[in-house]
Amino acid sequence: TALSAQNDLGNVLTESFEKGIPSTWTQEQVFGDFQWTVESGSVTRPNGVADGTHRVAFRNQSRQTTGAITRLISPVMDLSNVFQPILCFAHAQDKWTGDFDTLRVYYRTSAEGRWIELKKFDQHIAQWQRDTIYLTSVTKTYQIAFEATDRLGRGVVIDNVEVRSTPRCDTPYALMISGMTSK
Repeated sequence: TALSAQNDLGNVLTESFEKGIPSTWTQEQVFGDFQWTVESGSVTRPNGVADGTHRVAFRNQSRQTTGAITRLISPVMDLSNVFQPILCFAHAQDKWTGDFDTLRVYYRTSAEGRWIELKKFDQHIAQWQRDTIYLTSVTKTYQIAFEATDRLGRGVVIDNVEVRSTPRCDTPYALMISGMTSK
């Protein structure tokens, strides 16, 4: 499930890839030479997009398993003053026959730091799914990586990425009612 409320408060990153992959994002090919690309129009697997008209995808078009692994890396973010930061995003990884690609989400706290796994999606997901991941070890130099691995599935797609504060729903107190009438 995804948390979404108070969307204008505490947003550090909002990206739906409407103008392509921004120059502030990078890609790291861990194995092989596949790249994340932007898709739009009448796209399938799953149908459409989660937000806007574009999405990013990691797909093997060769019809042979290569095991390629590529990370899509966010810009550096300062999360040191963000209330309980979370990552919210939409994704899918549909299967082809019994095969499906995998998605891992990582973070690091320095430009050359070690990537630490936050979450692994190692089951096929045929339709858009929106997830929320609570971010840990927050610092002034925080990065997220979406790592896709080719396993001869129908690809990994991502859309509507947000890094923001956790919505706060404080209990109201000292309430007053005036001018109340009954009908």
